[in-house]
Amino acid sequence: MIKRLQFYLLTIFFVTACNTGGDRSAPNGNTGEKREIENTRFNYSFTVPSQWNVIDSSDNGDGYFINTGNASADVRIYAIMADVNEMDRFEGFECDKKADFRMGEHMGSKCMNKNERVYTVDYNDKRVYVYAHADESWITHNEQVLEALARSVRVTE
Repeated sequence: MIKRLQFYLLTIFFVTACNTGGDRSAPNGNTGEKREIENTRFNYSFTVPSQWNVIDSSDNGDGYFINTGNASADVRIYAIMADVNEMDRFEGFECDKKADFRMGEHMGSKCMNKNERVYTVDYNDKRVYVYAHADESWITHNEQVLEALARSVRVTE
């Protein structure tokens, strides 16, 4: 009887010890649960993982800061009014590589370097940006979540 009790206690201890801290291999924010955020000033919406905190701290209602739970990660989504045909999409960003990228219903672009991802889409006289800056390991670990965020952008014409 005592040996059986010891076996059960040891089993519980190992199961608990192995599960402490959650799945460290899963990308930050990749639980499947999402929240939709809508920006009425610039007529766009997007979805984020439910555990990411979206903060509307802009002065003019153009965008949001996204708290991912990692203080060193700077993730934002915002829009600008501009003559988008005249502007370089990635002016002010350093791109090692650029590529076409579908954001919602529209074709946009993506700019990549080891510490940043920038996604853009133009519509009418507006441009929406999804911007992420962090250390290379965070960017790599969260690449799929960032791309899902950028793909979720929906603009209303």
